[in-house]
Amino acid sequence: MYAAAPSRFTGPHFEHLQLKPMRFMRSIPLICALVGLSLGMQGCDVAYMVVKSGYGKGRPPPTTCKSFGGGLSDEVRRGDRERIRSALRHETSEGRADYILHLVTLEAALYCNQPAIVDDVLASGFRLDENYRPLGYALPRIANIADAAMLEHIVSLTNPNLDVRTTDQQQTALHSLACNSGDRVENISVLLAHGANRDLLDAGNQTPLSRARACKNRHAIDLLTREKPRR
Repeated sequence: MYAAAPSRFTGPHFEHLQLKPMRFMRSIPLICALVGLSLGMQGCDVAYMVVKSGYGKGRPPPTTCKSFGGGLSDEVRRGDRERIRSALRHETSEGRADYILHLVTLEAALYCNQPAIVDDVLASGFRLDENYRPLGYALPRIANIADAAMLEHIVSLTNPNLDVRTTDQQQTALHSLACNSGDRVENISVLLAHGANRDLLDAGNQTPLSRARACKNRHAIDLLTREKPRR
């Protein structure tokens, strides 16, 4: 059984997000209009859910299953897979490229400990290593939410490029985990075992290990220096 998402995070895992809160808040009417084209009245609910989900630089993400609002959050909490699959199919059939609903539904499923819904989102064609502008790559964020067993499952199922970088700071998921002092730091082992590159430099010329040392994260330092990639 997969463990539920932690009730809080202590690492700056949301620093990868590339939108400033006030600028994003002013964009909500436009987002409502654009999302509404494919989801009808649900469009503004999804935009609201995006804001609630913390997609703004410096804005903390939800910390519990109950923190999510709007969109498909109620369906996720109820485990209503039929409704969720229908909504995801509708969005995909409309040819939308940003997959906003997919991303926030995936996060809600992780927080609410709904592994079957996680699989439904991934089966819909959502990719962790695709840049869904303006939200960016999902991988660094998901790596800080999923527990180790779930991340292993997701990576094994989807085989993503584990070295995708954020646009602004050029950081990988390993960089984001390097300063996470919660239990999700264990996901460093999962990523390394699947071949993530521990030697990539970010925009500040730091490797994940140098970031871990800067954050004085002893557990991350230990994992980054002793874990060997899977053959």
